[in-house]
Amino acid sequence: MRSSRHRFVACLGLCATLRPILRPSAARLNSGVRPLMRGPALLVAILLSLTACGAGDTSAIIERQLQSGGIVDLDAGVPGPWERVCILGPYSDNRAAAHALGFPWPVDDRSNIAESDAISLLLFVRGNEVLTAVEHPRSNGDFANLSGRCFPRAHARFSRQTPSGNGWPTLVPQAGP
Repeated sequence: MRSSRHRFVACLGLCATLRPILRPSAARLNSGVRPLMRGPALLVAILLSLTACGAGDTSAIIERQLQSGGIVDLDAGVPGPWERVCILGPYSDNRAAAHALGFPWPVDDRSNIAESDAISLLLFVRGNEVLTAVEHPRSNGDFANLSGRCFPRAHARFSRQTPSGNGWPTLVPQAGP
């Protein structure tokens, strides 16, 4: 499992890859505007790559844990200062998110969960703030049966159950510590 530092370095590598792509468009800009745009364009590229790396890594971690032993331990596998994970199943909307989280959060603007039955949305929360939202493919570990539920970090352990009718590995809360 990679550390946060290794993920950050990998994401910076992605930014280095994006730089040549961004540079030609910056060269076309008026020379008076170019210095003003270079910093914000690079910052946007860095932020997008860091966000994408974090979400992709979480799904990959879940899939690896599931394949290696049938137990998904989010506490051990997902870094960061999150306190609880809340799960939204297919077709969840802003109202379902507010009900699960206990505070409003614009899921309709930040996810495709309201329109898709192929993903579950994992919301990693600290206090009244969603730190990370991960659209996890149900085919790589199906959390949909837990829609609307939140689990404290210490109890964010799930085990594989017999696959459901769709063949996806269903995840259920693991009993006990």
